[in-house]
Amino acid sequence: MTQYIVLCGQVVGSGPFEFVYDFDGGRFADRKKAIRHGFKVRGSDDFNIGVVVRGKIVSLDWMWQPVDTNPAFLDSIAEEICL
Repeated sequence: MTQYIVLCGQVVGSGPFEFVYDFDGGRFADRKKAIRHGFKVRGSDDFNIGVVVRGKIVSLDWMWQPVDTNPAFLDSIAEEICL
């Protein structure tokens, strides 16, 4: 089963910088609903969609476009958000 989550990222630090993600716990069976939720919680299009299959993030997307599918990177996001 595929689910979609809203991931809000932000830059932390003052050189070296780190990009960290936040997740409000909402899971959606429909990408459109996840996108709508992202606009609601963020107030802009400054968020990503995490595609979750069998409990594992398999893609970090911006709206409908994949941004990153690197398993190591996605595992680090999953660890940050306790997924």
